[in-house]
Amino acid sequence: MINYWAAVAQSYTFAYETSIPLVVDGDTLNNSWAGGLNAGQFSTMHLNNDAIEDLVVFDRTTNKLTTYIAVPYQNSYRYQHTPTYEQQFPEGLQFWMLLADYNNDGKKDIFTHTNLGIKVYKNISAPSQLQWELVADPLETQGFSGIINLYVSSTDIPAIVDVDNDGDLDILTFDDVGGSVEYHLNRSKENAGNTETLDFQKVNACWGKFRQGSGCQEFYFGIDCGPSTGRTGNVQRVMHSGSSLLLLDLDGDEDKDLLNGHTGCDGLARLVNQGNAATALFTAFDKQFPASTPINFPTFPAVYYEDLDFDGIKDLIAAPNVFDNELDNVDFTRSGWFYKNTGSTETPQFELKQTNFLQATMLDIGENASPALADYDGDGDLDLFIGSRGKWDASQNKFYATIYLYNNVGTAQKPVFELLTDDYLNLSSLQVTDIKPSFHDLNGDRSLDLIFSSTSGRNATLQYMLNQAPRNEVFAFSVNNLQSWPLSFSPTDVPLLYDIDGDKDLDALVGKFNGSLEYYKNTGSNASPAYTLENASLGGLPADPFARYLALTVADLDNDGKPELITGDRKGILKIYADFANQLTKPFTPVTDFVWNNLQKELSSPQLNGMLFPTAADLNGDNLPELIVGTQAGGIIVLANTSDGGSPAPGPDETGTVFPNPTSRYIYLNLPAESDVALYSVVGQQLVTRKSVPANREVALDLHHLPAGVYLLKIVAGEVQTVKRIVLYR
Repeated sequence: MINYWAAVAQSYTFAYETSIPLVVDGDTLNNSWAGGLNAGQFSTMHLNNDAIEDLVVFDRTTNKLTTYIAVPYQNSYRYQHTPTYEQQFPEGLQFWMLLADYNNDGKKDIFTHTNLGIKVYKNISAPSQLQWELVADPLETQGFSGIINLYVSSTDIPAIVDVDNDGDLDILTFDDVGGSVEYHLNRSKENAGNTETLDFQKVNACWGKFRQGSGCQEFYFGIDCGPSTGRTGNVQRVMHSGSSLLLLDLDGDEDKDLLNGHTGCDGLARLVNQGNAATALFTAFDKQFPASTPINFPTFPAVYYEDLDFDGIKDLIAAPNVFDNELDNVDFTRSGWFYKNTGSTETPQFELKQTNFLQATMLDIGENASPALADYDGDGDLDLFIGSRGKWDASQNKFYATIYLYNNVGTAQKPVFELLTDDYLNLSSLQVTDIKPSFHDLNGDRSLDLIFSSTSGRNATLQYMLNQAPRNEVFAFSVNNLQSWPLSFSPTDVPLLYDIDGDKDLDALVGKFNGSLEYYKNTGSNASPAYTLENASLGGLPADPFARYLALTVADLDNDGKPELITGDRKGILKIYADFANQLTKPFTPVTDFVWNNLQKELSSPQLNGMLFPTAADLNGDNLPELIVGTQAGGIIVLANTSDGGSPAPGPDETGTVFPNPTSRYIYLNLPAESDVALYSVVGQQLVTRKSVPANREVALDLHHLPAGVYLLKIVAGEVQTVKRIVLYR
């Protein structure tokens, strides 16, 4: 017996699409579809085994890892997004990830979060593929009273660096309840004579004899813990809220100085080591660093030290170390501040060069990119609309959402998207957040109308604007004509309108915050919709605390006439449910392995991570829709459809060469021969003067100036005359 679901699983195949051009301000971006970036953590390593190190970026807000290959460009190099390598990293990385070569074999290893502290993967890659071996989960250290976990708070960024200059990597991290830095000495060289082991000992609970206070850039000096947990000095113990550490030699004296970010601070503190490599001592700090153009985020900066411009000298890059945009005041379109090192790696001098490192090379609108595609200008190809969660406008002290419009200046087979506006229809004037657009013919005039969900405070609404232009002409919308669509949902839900039962009106699916799916039947019509809850748990999709924020779209992915349901969730997992409309009373079975990995030569699940907002559209004219996936990080990932196309069932017949009929405004004519047409009243009065219509080309007649009633359309093609009865309603 054939396993039906196994057969279905093989029918969908996709591949990452990175080559579609995207133009912004005249420049073609080289990482257009990398998916956006919010709170990046930056590490370099060799991905493809050439002589130049590549770049790996981990985003704290999405737990998404993105890989970039260094490719030759204008007598130097630049980073090129290469998603194939992302599938070769371990799954389930969370909160923070740093790459460092602990065993000095020339291959950087992974240090990352685990619930008990630090997890370490050893890099055992072969020349043709990345490979990792889990060697510690959790990493342990010799404490003052026995073996303990080497603890790092999930909010922190530790320092993994050779503190004492003995050739192995030590670890510095803030303690679990206060503001002191613990020094965990790596004893591999001393005890084993090599760096193959991870042999740590906690040797100091107050490294540098300072303590961070609870306030922003508040420090106490002269704190001496020594080789014990005891403390001298009258310093109140406070709960640790979050800090980032970067150790580097800022003044060329061969000991490590400290750059410290704090969860409540917008800037970075510099603490210069007055001691030496063996015994650190800090006695003062600078509030503004770098002094020329200080780092300035609304909250919690972290910094990383890597050569990012290929000149052999390490540079500084800063990003907010946040889980989300809780106060809506972080500009996630400019959250990668690149400071070029104009000095040397040993005695650095930092100069701010850009505030959107990597982000300037990709589509990045900030947060929660929600894509929709439609032919807005009537030129026969699909244009790209993207709704956003919002962006902080410092000049107005407001956070609001817009729709970005990228015009397709290419063709229906070879799209080239160019940014036309970042505030389509001036929707910023609504002062709402979380705009998610879609396009439907709501009034039956064959023109696509705009409908979008949005949030204002604790309220979510679905609103629409009717298109005042005939189809195949430039969209004509007015915010003054904004109307409400009667569907109730919460701000954390994602609605989708779709005719599920085939009765030619739009039903509704609502992806819920808890991960379940609701089905509402439209018991009215599109002209007067009324929704009744049919199923509060469609497909048996369970509530899942880890796979929340269910977002969805519907498309016929394999061109067999049976549309699929495609969902994304907070974990970043895309799922395909085959022929879902005929499975409404059954549990849905998902397909998750459908992206081809060219290096591993197998289908696997794309590791996208973070909230996903999928839609689908045919971008290359092969009748197989691509998946266009908006991300929480404000970008777009395109998955090209490489499936084998089926034979779609025949669709319903058109209502002849003149449609729709009845109509509320426009009638469209598609005639087999060049013709002259005119419109008359039933008593013979000519109301629309004679008009020439070319053969096999759709032409619209606008009847908005006429009252409701019955009219006669006369079509003359040579010596052949035809009269059609037209019904106009309001």
